[in-house]
Amino acid sequence: MYRQHSLMIRAPALILVALLCLATPVSGQQQAAHESARSDMLSRQLDHLLASLHGDWGNMDQFFFQHRLGVEAASRRTLVHVSIVPVEMEGVTDHTPGRGVFSQLRISAGDGSQEILDQRLLEHQIDRDSGDLISHIRSFGGELHDCRVIWRLNGGQYLGRQSGSQCPDWGEGTGEMALTVSKGDLWVARKRQQDLSVADRYVSELRLRQARMFTCRINVILTDEGQMDFGQLRVQRFDTWTDLRLHDQGGEVWITTNDSPARRLGLRLHHVVWPFGDSAPSRGLFLLNADVPDDGRGIAYASSSPDSVRLALSNREISASCFMDVP
Repeated sequence: MYRQHSLMIRAPALILVALLCLATPVSGQQQAAHESARSDMLSRQLDHLLASLHGDWGNMDQFFFQHRLGVEAASRRTLVHVSIVPVEMEGVTDHTPGRGVFSQLRISAGDGSQEILDQRLLEHQIDRDSGDLISHIRSFGGELHDCRVIWRLNGGQYLGRQSGSQCPDWGEGTGEMALTVSKGDLWVARKRQQDLSVADRYVSELRLRQARMFTCRINVILTDEGQMDFGQLRVQRFDTWTDLRLHDQGGEVWITTNDSPARRLGLRLHHVVWPFGDSAPSRGLFLLNADVPDDGRGIAYASSSPDSVRLALSNREISASCFMDVP
């Protein structure tokens, strides 16, 4: 009985030891495969984040509609243009370990003056231990600043937490910010306050929409002073401007005619997404005259579907057309 009982105890133990010995190398292989899959996933997330961030951004919708929503004048947003583009950096040696990819951030006034409000370098990296995507903020010359943004993927959008004492000024001040990046939208907020009115909530955070770039052409019939006489024949002269570049988040371009008196004419593009009502999104091309007060609609305009790659307008003296750079 004693020998039988001893064998009954030892047999399961021996089987367990054998199983552990067999399982150990398999577990190591699984761990390596898991780490490789996790690394690949984080790399894909970083690529997707950068693809979502890179481009031109503007808050034209927010700027254009805020007065219609009843936002007080003192609380209204100014027009801002943000550009985030990939750049190659050489000679930067103080970055932390990880996959460092650089972008150039430029925040400028969107009112046509193109005044630069802030410009920085962003160094994007993966923290393999925590699984975070981190954007380290640098000066435009490459000096590392006390600021970073930690990104997390959440439900198809990237949520970023900006912190530090040397952060970019998005129009909210420089400090801790919450950033949200989704398809075609970039929002920056100091603090989300759900108890605000609809109008105040609309301007409580900077709401940027990704812009598309267009190349435009303007033809202008010159005034009588610009016409030519050939005996009984009066020939009208045309002025033509080509390769005019602007974006569809309130981008503007201006030309001065060569007749007398000279006229200052402009074009504006606006991809409109209505914050109220049931109007469908559209893209508008507006003709502007510096001598005519701007009511937001210009002296002539044309609209099309946001999917259209071309817009055109014309009146008796002026014709203009714009083509999207990359459909």
